[in-house]
Amino acid sequence: MMLSTPMTYYSGTPYISGHLMTQTILKTNKGQLGLNRTAPWYRPPVCEGRAVKVAGGPGSIRLATDTKWHLATPINSARMTLALWLLYQSRSPGVAQTFLAAGEQANGDRGIHLYQEDGSRPELTFRVTAGGRWCTVTFRVPQRVWKHLIFTWTRVGSGFPSHITVYRDGKIIKDLLVDQCHDGLIPDKPGNDITLGSTELPTASFDDVIVWGETLTKFQVEKLFKFYKGGANLHVNVSLVLTGDIFHSELMKRGSEMFRNKSSWIETQVKSLYKENSISKVENFLFWNETNVAVNFTVRFKGTGYKEIEPLETSIVSTSMLGSAHVRFVAMEANDVYMKPLQVTAYNSSSTSVVVSWDEPGNLTHGVFCGVQILYRFNDSSQKFIAMATSGIPRYQLKNLEKYTWYAIGARPLTLEGEGKKSDEVLVRTAEDGK
Repeated sequence: MMLSTPMTYYSGTPYISGHLMTQTILKTNKGQLGLNRTAPWYRPPVCEGRAVKVAGGPGSIRLATDTKWHLATPINSARMTLALWLLYQSRSPGVAQTFLAAGEQANGDRGIHLYQEDGSRPELTFRVTAGGRWCTVTFRVPQRVWKHLIFTWTRVGSGFPSHITVYRDGKIIKDLLVDQCHDGLIPDKPGNDITLGSTELPTASFDDVIVWGETLTKFQVEKLFKFYKGGANLHVNVSLVLTGDIFHSELMKRGSEMFRNKSSWIETQVKSLYKENSISKVENFLFWNETNVAVNFTVRFKGTGYKEIEPLETSIVSTSMLGSAHVRFVAMEANDVYMKPLQVTAYNSSSTSVVVSWDEPGNLTHGVFCGVQILYRFNDSSQKFIAMATSGIPRYQLKNLEKYTWYAIGARPLTLEGEGKKSDEVLVRTAEDGK
């Protein structure tokens, strides 16, 4: 997965100057999307290399000053695209929050405005106002999960567009709840800041806010999201101690024969755990002295999902063996899938329904959490049924179950790269008929 914890701001138009930050996305855009690389946005140095997470409070965070008025007065640009990663949490019912704004539109002025109007509904609204006209789209976005959003619009002649195109995770949103434009008298306040929040900060996290001075095509948007998602890149970093081997200082010399032999032997032991050719590479060896040989290495897999890691973790953690060698487990961390199982609880809410809850997954190095898969079955059967919880809320109600029946229920967190480790099952029985 290409998206990670860093937060970066970029602009596809040269109106904002600033320090040149990480250029991975700009380089990729130039090579894969046919876009010209231009100057990045300014951002506070404290944000460099990290996502921005805000948890409410007064004020806003200024990302940039829109000196050319491309977002503050969108009619100035014939074609525009705005992209960002967003993870948000709703507030109380009836409470609104602004995520991104330009030109003080959060206060009724011209510009752009991304906000949630009502905390009781997982719906976001994007509004663009310019030239005596405003266009609004409202769409569903689950809370507490990362979503990639893209908004594009094109000026028609000297007037404002009649439509805004919205993409979620690389696909056009076709079931817009609101899609309309209006003419009217728009106040013209002298503001051109681009901000996170408005008079108050939202409860949200942001990553890769990007603006292009052209309209991305459907093909380009899909390709950008595929870039973020990436190909199979699952790998796990392992630290352990070979309890039967005495440390020798030659192991700290990468070019030494002892280093090469020990590295090759460990790679052979790792691959011996797999019947299929599942391992792409074993690399990044680092040895240190724990009286016995301590080692850190990286295992790269060809496939995705925890199922790829399971034989390795089972051997090292459960049996304290690596192939034919006795080991002591130190640490293991995967980059794109969850290795730690969820803690699941369940109770019956009626004779035909059960409420399942779980602890929220911890952070990943690079993976993007996208939901929880709930697996349930009759306690006396191995046939499993699957339900998907993609709202990010750690609770789900299973409905249309058999009355007064025992069920075994488990869950596993999902990322864009695959399924995480399944939890232990819990047993629960639906209520008696009529209860």
